[in-house]
Amino acid sequence: MGTAEGKPLNVSIIQFGLKPVKEAESMVFYELEDKDGYGKMLVCRLFPGIYIYYNDYNTTHVFSGKFSLNSYFQLSYSYEGTYEFELKDNRCIYIGERELIAFHNIFESLGSKFPQKIYKGFALTFDIEAVTGEMKKYFSDFSIEFEQIITKLCEDNNVFVMKGNPQIQDILEKIYFSNPFEKTSYIKIKVLELLHLLSNEDISEMKYRCSYYDKNTVLKVRKAKEQLVEDLTKHHTIEVLAKEHHITKTLLKACFKDMYGLPPYEYLKKTRMNQAALYMKHGKYSICEIGGLVGYQNASKFSGAFKDVLGITPSEYLRRN
Repeated sequence: MGTAEGKPLNVSIIQFGLKPVKEAESMVFYELEDKDGYGKMLVCRLFPGIYIYYNDYNTTHVFSGKFSLNSYFQLSYSYEGTYEFELKDNRCIYIGERELIAFHNIFESLGSKFPQKIYKGFALTFDIEAVTGEMKKYFSDFSIEFEQIITKLCEDNNVFVMKGNPQIQDILEKIYFSNPFEKTSYIKIKVLELLHLLSNEDISEMKYRCSYYDKNTVLKVRKAKEQLVEDLTKHHTIEVLAKEHHITKTLLKACFKDMYGLPPYEYLKKTRMNQAALYMKHGKYSICEIGGLVGYQNASKFSGAFKDVLGITPSEYLRRN
C-alpha cells in the first residue's frame, strides 16, 4: 500500500478498515471509520524495513485481513487494554496490559478485537528480508543479531509473550510515551537498545505464559461476562456462571482475566463503580440510592468499593463533580 502520495509502506493496512488522513515525512496518520467508536494509528518509518505503529482505539470493531510481506516479525506492546488475536485454527490469544508479544510469520487473522473496547500501545514491524539484508551490517555495529532474536523468542512457537522485566519495561514505556514528531531519533535509539537486550541477554526467565483458548471457550466466557454485567443489582457466583455456560470454574476465571484484564468479581466491581460515578454526575439520586442501583445495600461497603476503584469516597466524588 502507499501513503496519500504513493510512498510505499511495508504492509497494507487499508484492508483492516483504516484510511490515511494525513502524512508527514516518513509518517502516515490513519483513522478508523467506525460508528461504534474511534481508532487512530500513526505509522512511522524508523529504518529500512522497520516501522512503528502507534495505536489508540476505543471501538468494538473487528479487524481481519492478511499481511502482504513474504516474511515478517512483529513486537507488540500493550500499554492499556487487551488485544484479542484469532488464529486460523480458531484459537485465540491475548495481549494483556504491560505485555510484550512477538509474532513470527503469522500472516492472517480471522478476527482481531479489543474485549475492553480500549486499546493503547504500539507495534514494531520488521520486514525480515530488508532487516537481514540492508540492515545487517548496521545492526552488527550495535551487537544485534536479528536472526538470533527470532530464534530465541519464537523457536518453540510462532508466538512469544514477555512480561515483568523492569529494564525492558522501562524501554517500552519510553518508546510509547515519546512523540514521534519530535523525538524520532530518540525512539530509534530506544528501539536499538531493546533489540540489543533481546539479542544479548538471557531471556529464558522473561518468558510469560501465552494462553491459547479455542473459539468456543471465548464465546462462552463472553456470554458469561454479558450476564455478569447485564443487571448490576444481581449477584452471580462463579460456580453458577460456569455451570450455566458449560465451562469449568478454572477455565472461566483464567480466560476471563486474559480477555478483560481482571478476575470476574474485580471486573464487576469496576463496572459497578464506573456506573455509580455516572449516576452521581447525573445528580438524580442520593449516594444510598446509587449504591442500591449498582448492587450494594450496605452504604459502608459501597463507599469502600467506590474508593478502591476510583481512589476517593462517593461524597468526595460528588463534591468534585
